[in-house]
Amino acid sequence: MSTAAGSPLLHRRQLLWVLAAAGGLAGCATTQPETLELRTYHETLSSLLLSQDRQHLVVIGEHYHYIFDTPQALVAALASPLHARMEGELGRFTVSADGRTEGDYALTLPADLGDADRAQAVALGFQADPAQPGAWRLSGHVAGQRYLQGTVKANRARTTLNHPYTVEIQAEQPRSEQVAHALVTPVSTAANGVNLLYYVVLAPILVPFALISRERAK
Repeated sequence: MSTAAGSPLLHRRQLLWVLAAAGGLAGCATTQPETLELRTYHETLSSLLLSQDRQHLVVIGEHYHYIFDTPQALVAALASPLHARMEGELGRFTVSADGRTEGDYALTLPADLGDADRAQAVALGFQADPAQPGAWRLSGHVAGQRYLQGTVKANRARTTLNHPYTVEIQAEQPRSEQVAHALVTPVSTAANGVNLLYYVVLAPILVPFALISRERAK
């Protein structure tokens, strides 16, 4: 008498199960992440705002808003008595497929600082600027999120920089990305024209900023 272990039918079923499992594993192994495209676009920036609680740095662009967590070194520098003598630089931005945005900034101080001001600059993290002998530089990195402008009127939301700039931005995006999936800005404008991030007042950063790294002044 044949045992169950020797049954041809059982052997065929086991073979089918093995083949099905192998096919499933092969399918998982060959599934590749969605291809990302690297798109370069230009954004005209005309406002640089700081929330009243100093937690967020908001960059208003022609097409998007960019909201960053404010680095504490930048907050301390802007709150210092040296603020009036500072100039600023913004570098190129990069945007990942999920809207995560990163970029570099720098604050600079002139070479003619007195002893007390130099000591304060060093305490704030400024270092000797290798590109300008005698000058001082504080470099940093910001990270945050890119948002669609939504219903915010650009001409009401802008507080002008020393002049508008056009900066090059490199952005990753999936081939299937749709604008509908992007986040809409939390920036709004109150009836009195004051800019708000949620319910927190936004105020312009009173530092003359320039854009560096392939910037095109307009």
